Amino acid sequence: MQQKKSTVLKKLIAKSTKQKTSAKEEKLLHTFFKKMYNQSVWDTNKMGNATFIKDDIRSKIVLKETKSTKTNIYKYAAIAVTILTLGGILLSTYKTNQPSFVTVNTGAAIDSVFLADGSTIYLAPGSSFSYPNTFTNTTREVNLIKGNAFFNIAKNPNKPFIINSGELVTKVLGTSFHIGLQKKESKVSVVTGKVQVNYKNNQQQLVSGQEAVATNNSLRKQKSSVLMTSNWYTKDLNLTEVSLKETLDLLEIKYNVKSAIKNEDVLALKITLFIKQNATLNEIVEQLNYITNLKLLYENEIITLKTN
Repeated sequence: MQQKKSTVLKKLIAKSTKQKTSAKEEKLLHTFFKKMYNQSVWDTNKMGNATFIKDDIRSKIVLKETKSTKTNIYKYAAIAVTILTLGGILLSTYKTNQPSFVTVNTGAAIDSVFLADGSTIYLAPGSSFSYPNTFTNTTREVNLIKGNAFFNIAKNPNKPFIINSGELVTKVLGTSFHIGLQKKESKVSVVTGKVQVNYKNNQQQLVSGQEAVATNNSLRKQKSSVLMTSNWYTKDLNLTEVSLKETLDLLEIKYNVKSAIKNEDVLALKITLFIKQNATLNEIVEQLNYITNLKLLYENEIITLKTN
């Protein structure tokens, strides 16, 4: 039955492009095309960033301007969607030259990914990242699906590096920066170079020492946290006069743990702490207790404060 409907629809489309359809047939097609157009969904993780792919396609074709009505806009846009749905012709043609993606999911330890262009990505525990086996001729595009990652990007002025992180899109030529995805906010912190961050209808240009924070529908620029731009992924850490809150935020990234401490006075405590690269979380909690005289507990991947 579905195949029969597809055949009839294809015949009507062919007939319409030759302007041989009746008014009734045109109305039927318009209704169907409008529905298909409104229901079409673009999967960024599987299909790439729609904006950049659209620009890539446009750079390869020449469009002839013609007069069109609202009906024609729906019709020709939805014809593409319909062909994709019925036979996958256009998508298959475009995707023939697109690389397959590899997905990396980290467990309880930090992992690193070395890309073909010389870039290195350090993934925090509990993170998910996907990248192509080979990059296209125009861009280097990857996806940070969840978690935290530090990007050290090889410079290539002719091939911008694009990271899709949900609705957050970061574009660079060559630099190093941190991206963190959380439920309530996402953050891009720049260590070296310059990046462009797009979030919904907002855009920010960042340089070294700046970060962009995306929450709800806003994207604000501010001074970077020292800890977010530290080498949490490979080296020993020497923390000097930082707040306990900042320290716990760092431990959340490095060890994939949560803090249940809400006391503002406790979180504001300043500490100086040395963390060896291979230190366990229990060892760090013991250090914090010794320095602050607090009774921090680490159980079930949560750090709490014992008050009695």
